[in-house]
Amino acid sequence: MLRIERSCRERNSSMNDQIAIPCVVMRGGTSRGPFFLARDLPADPKLRDAILLSVMGGGHDLGIDGIGGGNAVINKVAIVGPASVPGADVDYLFAQVRVREGIVDTSPNCGNMLAGVGPSQSKPAWSPPPRIAPMCGSTMLTPAS
Repeated sequence: MLRIERSCRERNSSMNDQIAIPCVVMRGGTSRGPFFLARDLPADPKLRDAILLSVMGGGHDLGIDGIGGGNAVINKVAIVGPASVPGADVDYLFAQVRVREGIVDTSPNCGNMLAGVGPSQSKPAWSPPPRIAPMCGSTMLTPAS
């Protein structure tokens, strides 16, 4: 879960002023980024884009206040929702986030991120990890002196 500020603009807010939005951060082809379910983001594109800018670190040249980076190539987001077209399994919306300019562009596409759409939809990816009691035995092997 990512914790996002409610206003997406107030940088001095307390932890109580944040909301959690589930996502999976994973690699798709040679790209990587967060994969969100469309239902977990606002339907209003302006609000959605403000959240994506906050997630990726918008407002700082290097995007260090988020999970993106200073290079537009690594500021990619996938939004996946139920299929709106018969015969399709899901809808996929790609967003290129330009943190320096504060722009979220959904007009291009990214085949690399598309490669991660199928795996991102697996149930385990969106489920919390199982709680398993650690049972580990180990032997430290060191070279003979």
